[in-house]
Amino acid sequence: MNPQTWTFYYDADCGMCSAVVRWLRRFDTRERIAWTAIQSLDTPPHGLTHADLEAAAYLTGAQGDNHEGFFAFRKLLLRLPLLSPLGALMWIPGARFIGVPAYRWVARNRYRISGCPVPGIGRHTKGGLD
Repeated sequence: MNPQTWTFYYDADCGMCSAVVRWLRRFDTRERIAWTAIQSLDTPPHGLTHADLEAAAYLTGAQGDNHEGFFAFRKLLLRLPLLSPLGALMWIPGARFIGVPAYRWVARNRYRISGCPVPGIGRHTKGGLD
């Protein structure tokens, strides 16, 4: 892995999450992001717990800094050149006051929204989308 690669952690058992990642990967033409299903991890990355990863998507920077939920997507979109204008919109003053609660609501309800299995009941695989 390139030392400048960032890692995006997502729930591969969530249909909506997997669809979003498939769409985003198409814009990662420079392969700047390591797309990692949380189900493929034996141990969570430094500074995170399994509970953290099950509650929200995370982006870990090349220096090991972790970004959660809305803030993960805000940073992620800036790393994808074709989507960086959308990412820039997420930096407009006040955007987080809408984005954070909206992200948390979607994350909490993602299994209902996408018709996914309930955690612990559905299939947990080791590979995600790869």
